[in-house]
Amino acid sequence: MNKLVSIISLLIAISFVSCGPTKQGARDLHDVIVRDQKEIMEKENKLIATFNAGSDRKTIETAHKEMLTLLNSLKKKYADMEPFDEKDTFRKAMIALIDTYINITKTEYKEMIEISFGKYDDEANLKWKALVKSLNDKAGSANEMWLTAQTEFSEQYEFDIALEE
Repeated sequence: MNKLVSIISLLIAISFVSCGPTKQGARDLHDVIVRDQKEIMEKENKLIATFNAGSDRKTIETAHKEMLTLLNSLKKKYADMEPFDEKDTFRKAMIALIDTYINITKTEYKEMIEISFGKYDDEANLKWKALVKSLNDKAGSANEMWLTAQTEFSEQYEFDIALEE
C-alpha cells in the first residue's frame, strides 16, 4: 500500500512538472513567432516596393489589403493562443507588434496611397515625409520592444535565438 501511494505521488509530481513550459516548447513558440514576424516584414516590403515602382492604384491597394489581411489573421491567431507561461511576454510582444503594424497600415500607408494618386505638390511632399517619419518611429519602437521581449524569452528558457532555416 505504501509503495502504491509513493508511485501515485511520483506520477502526479511528474505530470505537474511535465505540464509546465519546456525549453523545447519555448524554442518552438519562438520559431513560430519569428516566422510570422518575418512574414509581416515581407508583406510590408512588398507594399513599399509597389510605392517605389510607381505601381497603379489597384496594385498598391492589393498589396495594402494583403498586408492588412495578414495582420488581422495573425492578431486573431495570437489572441486565441493560450499564454505560454505566467509572464507570457513574447506572445504579448507579438500582439503589440501586430497592433502597431495594423495601425500603421490603416493610417500612414492608407494616407500614402491617397497622396500617391492625388495632386503631388510641396504640401503633399511634406505630408509624405511626415508619414514616413511617423511610420518609421512607430515601427522602430515596436520592433525594439519585440526584440527586447525575444531576448528576455530566450534567456529565460536558455536557448539561442538564431532561427534555423
